[in-house]
Amino acid sequence: MLPSQSSHRQAFIDILANDIKNWSNDEAIPFYTAATRVLLKWLGYELDDITFIDGRDRGIDAWSATETSIDIFQIKTHDFTNEDLLDLHNFDGNGIRDLQNAKLLLLHDHAVNVNKKELKQLLYLRDSILHNRDLQDEQAEVSISLHLVILGNQLTPQAKDEFKVFEESNSQLCYVEGFKIPVRFHPSVYSI
Repeated sequence: MLPSQSSHRQAFIDILANDIKNWSNDEAIPFYTAATRVLLKWLGYELDDITFIDGRDRGIDAWSATETSIDIFQIKTHDFTNEDLLDLHNFDGNGIRDLQNAKLLLLHDHAVNVNKKELKQLLYLRDSILHNRDLQDEQAEVSISLHLVILGNQLTPQAKDEFKVFEESNSQLCYVEGFKIPVRFHPSVYSI
């Protein structure tokens, strides 16, 4: 890597780290919670359009939806290093397993079976999208994007293999229990 590329990358990472620290301090929230918001903002999402799930999440840290699609976000971070820098080490397959859990939730669970308000809202919205398609007699698939955002360089080689298998397993249409409208999952990974 050329020195200019390396220094540009480090400047980018320093700005990102400062944004996360400032958000954490300004809002008096933990690093991880601030990182979730900052990373989605940096990816170009409007935070007002996103529902955040802070705490036990069943594979979902945040979500957004339109009348025809759903976006699920799983964010993975490491703590700061002893030198107060972002730890950008590679990530294992935990994030992929979280995406699998989110997929299972969306395919098999119902709002009455979950306690967290934000997950109930998501499942009610999923049902609404599917019901509307059914009422309009529209059989077009509903798109559900599963975004894994890692605050690090990349996935480990084993995690890359796990993601590839997961990605391939989503090539077929699925059906949510109790609905006849097809659903297609689209997994993706974002990294530094």
